[in-house]
Amino acid sequence: TLAEDTESDGAAAVRPTYAKPKSSRESRERRWGLVCCRVLVALSLFSAVLVCSVVSKVTLVELASGLNLSDQSEKAGLYWMLLFVLITPHCVTFLRCLVYGVCGKKNSTHPWPRWPKALIWGFVVSVFEVSAMTTVVFVVLPYLHPLVALAILSGVFVVQTLVDTRTVPWTPLSKHHRDNVDDTRYWSPQQRRRKRWATVKKVICALLENKLTKAIALTLQLGIIVTLAALYGTHKVGNTKQLQLAIAIPLSLLALSFVWCNKTLMKVIESKQVVGDKGQHMETERGVARTSSVVIPSARFKAYLISSFTKIVLYFFVPYVIVKFGLKSEPWCLNEECVISEAFSKAWHHYKWYFLLQIISSFLAYFFVWISCAMRLHKVGLVLPLALCTPVSVVCCVVLHSIKKDLFSNATYDNSTAALAIVGALWLSEVLSVGLYLWNRDNLILSKDKMMFMVPEYNGVFLEQHIMLNRQRPKKVLLSHSHPTLYYDLVPRQRTIFICSTMYRENDIEMRQMLSSIYSVACRCCEDKQQRGEERYDKFESHIFFDGSINGTQLTHFALQLVSLLEDTLHTDLRKCMKQETPYGYRLSWNIGPDEVMPFSIHMKDNLKVKNKKRWSQVMYMNYVLNYRIRKDQQLDDNNTFILTTDADIDFSAESAVVLIDNLASNPDVGAVCARTHPKGNGPVYWYQVFDYAIGHWLQKSAEHVLGCVLCSPGCFSLFRCSALRPCLEAYSTEVTDAFEFLTKDMGEDRWLCTLLVKNGWRLEYCAVSEDLTYCPDDFDEFFRQRRRWVPSTIANLMLLISEALNITKNNDTVSILFILYQFLNVFSTAISPATVILVMVAGMQTVFDYSSSWSTALICILILISVAYGLVCVYTSQKTQLDVAKLLTLFLMIVMCVAFSGIAKGVVDDVLGFSTVSNETGTPHFRLPFSPTSFYMMFFVLVFIVTALLHLPEAFCLVHGIWYLLGLPSGYLILLIYSAANLDNRSWGTREGNTARGGSGSGKKSIKNFLKMVWEKLTVCCLVCCLKDKYYSLIKPKNQEPDLIDLQVVKSTPQTSVTATEEQPSQAKSSSSTDSEQTHTACEPDMKMDADTNKWLKDLGCEHYTDNFEQNGYINFHFIAEMKSEDFDAVGVEKRGFRKRIEKAAKKLPSLPVKAGIPENVYKWLEQLELEGYADLFKGEGYDARSDIENLKGLSKEDLKGIGITKRAHLQRLGVALKRLQYPTAVEVQVEETKGVIENTAILSLERDEADFWERKIEESLEPVSVNLTQIDELKVKLRTLRNAALAVLLIINIMWIVLLYSLTFDQLEKYKVPTKAFELLFLIVYLVIITLQFLAMLFHRVFTFIHYLARVDTIEEIYQESSELVRTVVITEVSR
Repeated sequence: TLAEDTESDGAAAVRPTYAKPKSSRESRERRWGLVCCRVLVALSLFSAVLVCSVVSKVTLVELASGLNLSDQSEKAGLYWMLLFVLITPHCVTFLRCLVYGVCGKKNSTHPWPRWPKALIWGFVVSVFEVSAMTTVVFVVLPYLHPLVALAILSGVFVVQTLVDTRTVPWTPLSKHHRDNVDDTRYWSPQQRRRKRWATVKKVICALLENKLTKAIALTLQLGIIVTLAALYGTHKVGNTKQLQLAIAIPLSLLALSFVWCNKTLMKVIESKQVVGDKGQHMETERGVARTSSVVIPSARFKAYLISSFTKIVLYFFVPYVIVKFGLKSEPWCLNEECVISEAFSKAWHHYKWYFLLQIISSFLAYFFVWISCAMRLHKVGLVLPLALCTPVSVVCCVVLHSIKKDLFSNATYDNSTAALAIVGALWLSEVLSVGLYLWNRDNLILSKDKMMFMVPEYNGVFLEQHIMLNRQRPKKVLLSHSHPTLYYDLVPRQRTIFICSTMYRENDIEMRQMLSSIYSVACRCCEDKQQRGEERYDKFESHIFFDGSINGTQLTHFALQLVSLLEDTLHTDLRKCMKQETPYGYRLSWNIGPDEVMPFSIHMKDNLKVKNKKRWSQVMYMNYVLNYRIRKDQQLDDNNTFILTTDADIDFSAESAVVLIDNLASNPDVGAVCARTHPKGNGPVYWYQVFDYAIGHWLQKSAEHVLGCVLCSPGCFSLFRCSALRPCLEAYSTEVTDAFEFLTKDMGEDRWLCTLLVKNGWRLEYCAVSEDLTYCPDDFDEFFRQRRRWVPSTIANLMLLISEALNITKNNDTVSILFILYQFLNVFSTAISPATVILVMVAGMQTVFDYSSSWSTALICILILISVAYGLVCVYTSQKTQLDVAKLLTLFLMIVMCVAFSGIAKGVVDDVLGFSTVSNETGTPHFRLPFSPTSFYMMFFVLVFIVTALLHLPEAFCLVHGIWYLLGLPSGYLILLIYSAANLDNRSWGTREGNTARGGSGSGKKSIKNFLKMVWEKLTVCCLVCCLKDKYYSLIKPKNQEPDLIDLQVVKSTPQTSVTATEEQPSQAKSSSSTDSEQTHTACEPDMKMDADTNKWLKDLGCEHYTDNFEQNGYINFHFIAEMKSEDFDAVGVEKRGFRKRIEKAAKKLPSLPVKAGIPENVYKWLEQLELEGYADLFKGEGYDARSDIENLKGLSKEDLKGIGITKRAHLQRLGVALKRLQYPTAVEVQVEETKGVIENTAILSLERDEADFWERKIEESLEPVSVNLTQIDELKVKLRTLRNAALAVLLIINIMWIVLLYSLTFDQLEKYKVPTKAFELLFLIVYLVIITLQFLAMLFHRVFTFIHYLARVDTIEEIYQESSELVRTVVITEVSR
């Protein structure tokens, strides 16, 4: 259904037509649920902040009013309580700065403050703040009316208001607000209403944010402060108190206003690093790569580590001096009549709840404000509650005083009207000073504390005032002195994201879902541009790097399949393609999206020009973005440009892509972030992976995110920061030199890249809000081959991380020794997993069958022998045999595991029902576990996963597939681990390889069947030779003739050809003998000669002596030669290795002639398409001529073709394929053929000279294909085999030792020595229990932040949803005529 909208002026303008999206009911319900949840959370935060801040202020006033008491000892106890109220926030700040700023942190990211300037400023500010705070709490507040005491706390905005006056216009008309959008003609009515409301809000802001309002606020604050000083200095107080209050009120408030001013705080936290100009530059090989305006790391943590410690020390001296010599009283009760403990106990008896509530509520208010800002709920969680705090506190004081008259003993006069006037005036000045700024001051989602608040500190006395002044202000520079109201925010607003995908041989379904995902991003980009304007929207570009997609100038079938899907998925016109020839092949480009706002390019890679495989495609697009696009485009920079890596079978939404930016934008130390990946497929193997993926993200990635940093951001869907990739690119582009590098680089390129990022000091994160789907292997063989790469690469990278732990912990703030220890436990638990699985199965079997320990030992030995036997099978047999045996063992062990789990369940029930305290003979209980280790572990295991699934409620159904996962434990942790270790020397990729030949040790191995057959044939031949030797020679050897002469005559009597080389003679004998039975037909066979170009091609290769061989086998032109395989070269007779390699290499560059599906007009036309029209007479003679005869061709076999008279190998192969394709073409095939015609007819444009030079240089440096034979491949094979043997030996030894250790320590013989046998079984639990407990606790922490992230994006997601439902989502028709 097309969205209809008329022009406002009624003109029949030509405009794009859009289709409404198909939004699912489930998606709408989920969004509305999140919106309702956000509203509830917002109300909860508003209430929490308001209540906590009001409680903090009211309890403070009550504590201060107690200083008017006549009891000196109780008064001294209140001094100590108020002192703790002042010190507690600084103690919290000191501990926080110690953990987050010093422990394990490097000085480059957490520098020390500048010496001596910042340190002197810090000391002076600390002295001023401690003196002013002491004066307010001990001198001012005790002698003021409670309402005025609440109001006077709002008088600390004088200096900040004076500073802000410089940055606002004189009048509201001086500030211009301009709509920064391209075209509003096609906006919906709701968009127009929203824009009008935004304009109204801007006008209101302009009316309030000017020098006039700031001057009013400044006048109110100064006037009230002076009035209070004069008023309370003379009212019902002696002359001494009058002078003290007259001096203390203005000095203390002005001092605090100066101390907490934005400019002052900046001087305190200024680091010793030299602040650059407006940005930094990074040298590259051919120019300068710009980086964005970089914020120099402040010394906020280390500066306030020193400052908070200084304040804590000062608070033990300054208050004493002020109270002792200023108020002429004894504050600390240090005389003999009153000791501190007695004084504090008296005050504690009367004021303990006020004291505890004040400290706790102050901290909670600050914490909830931080949560509100992180969730972008600052308006309801910071501005409104803090602005209402003073009025609500006044109301509470009045109500409480009316209820309980003994509260607020410092209510020394009854003129509440004047007090309320003072409260109103100061509150209004507070709102005018910073209220509007705080309302408009937003921050990024999940912003770190340093991006929300200037200093890591809060104040328990001036709670809301300190938070308001501490709010981080954006850094701005003046663009024009003639227009002082024009500012530019140094924080970059426009970001560029390159979606880079790698593709090889995906099917059309996988390609279609990835292209649809890219189009959703294009629609999102168009909406963002309309909403935020040309200069602020997030730009996206999509680039697909297609391995082996072109051969010379001819696109492969998979490439044509991809291009044929563009019109349906991207809704673009193929004829608008920009086709460019590049040094690596071709590039096809379009602009996609509703307004064609997003560039889309397919980079067709020719494997003969550049290296193939995924890692080298990644090297290509990283070089393209980092070293070409950023250098060329003046608007791009490293820190604000990102690469979104995807696989070719990925399915994601535009929101998932945008969500990933939140993590990178909120923390400049994050180099990459990955999403929650869901598998797609069907069948038992898929079910196993559903749970495997779930626990991998629920527990493992969450634990890595919280405890340190994520160690693998998979290339299927992850976002990388360009500034993080740049220093890693050189190392990532290196070749493999040894066996260990092969495991890290070629077997797991994604994890290797992440390891480089971690080594360079970057943090990697996991974002559960962003989700994607990818097809997983649903075939057992493909699953094992995939994990055969993943398991060794994971372990190898973890071992590399552990081996370089000291350097990494020094260079990376997020990686600690404890995190390294956690990873070591992971590696160790993986290594002993085979032994653990065996022990679990034996324990379960023993519970079921109740046999003795000797039978358990025998069963353990049997399982170990089975494992060793499978390892030998993997070493000495082919891949097919290994996988077939793995299937049989998986089925057998699943049955065993089913029985074992029945026994484990029975044991758990028995332990629960039979739980009791066990005593020895003397009646003294000795230590024994309440449950067996297996029962305890299984109960804890199940409980953890149930709670985890409930916390991931939308994904809780994954828990059902845990049954398959548990039954498949022996396969996943025993068989698969052995299979992976035994195939470390296998260099093949394993997935999407089709029928291509695979390298590695597996290709040269024989199957068991062939091996046994060969042994039997050898034995048979030996027996025949030994038993029938005399008879055999009498039959074949004439008398008086030597065997050598006979063999020579036989050779000389063999029919000869024109080929003079002796190595072709056996093949010619085979050829002649194989065609004896077809002599009658051969005479009628047409004489098809080799064309001149092919003849010249062989001559140029120096292989002209093979011309007759090729011609006799039917390889008469390039199309036939391009389809030759290894066995075809054997049949032709090219046996010399040098000539053969030369021809094979040259044949790969020849164009092929794919056989098309279709029904031709007649047989002649069909043969003509196959370039075999010479056989038309033979087919006609057999009755195959007209179109009606084509149907009869379908059943012809190879023997039937020979009977017709076709004997040449190439022609038989071509006809065999053509007969299978002799059918009506499908819609997809028709579309592919049409696409091929469009692309072939598209004009080829030349590439820009600088880009061509760039690619040629990069190909020469690292991307040029290298012949395997010219590398150290033989040495690498030997090293890989050595590594494989070592890995198998270590795996065997470790697991046998673990089994012996655990099993031997549970023998009953130990009980006679009073050794707690069950306690030794804790060794079984320690490793896994520690890991699961850490992961579970980290998961809980991660779910909290995920929940915050979800709610923080609800408004954005809902806004996008509303816009897309009214405007554009899926179909774009840019021409009315079309």
